[in-house]
Amino acid sequence: MGHTARNAARFALKCSSTFILFALCGAGSAVISFDHFPEGSFLFPLPFAILCAVLFLRRVVIVPLIMVIWYFSYFCALETGIVLPIDIGLLRSAGPCIVGGLIGGVGLVLCASSCIRWLASAKYIATGATVGIFSGLSFLPSVEHFKLNVNQGFVRTPVLAFAFWEAMMGTYLYTVCTLVIESKGWRFPRRIRSRFRATPQ
Repeated sequence: MGHTARNAARFALKCSSTFILFALCGAGSAVISFDHFPEGSFLFPLPFAILCAVLFLRRVVIVPLIMVIWYFSYFCALETGIVLPIDIGLLRSAGPCIVGGLIGGVGLVLCASSCIRWLASAKYIATGATVGIFSGLSFLPSVEHFKLNVNQGFVRTPVLAFAFWEAMMGTYLYTVCTLVIESKGWRFPRRIRSRFRATPQ
């Protein structure tokens, strides 16, 4: 019983550390990309993708795929804000958050499933969608600006929203990947383990 409790506490600590790491990643990417180096904003999702690859997916090839999903969810959110009619009230602000969060959450789980096939199940995909939508709603205060002028971007960079979204999705993916790997007794191929040793087996 004591051993189980220690393992649970250790895993909770790892998840908490992962949350903080991804939050710092999201906040740092937002500040650098929007405030200090807008010309390099296309690299915004790169740190998040690299963290996912190193911590639990262990496939370098997954990095560009994660970046594509990130871009797709972001631009779908922007387009949703543009096409929704103005007279639907709060839904016009919540719509982009929900769409972006949904696409990002589902897309990232499907990306992870290309490395860990057991994640391609309705349970993990639906939970990823829920986490994505919930954390996407943190952008709600910032979306109000797009009602007035969709071409000027954010009045203030939503650093906390980006930090929260990446922290929630990164931690969820880390948690399910780790638990699934342990429950299946599966190990990454040796050539992959030799490159990435961040995730304990």
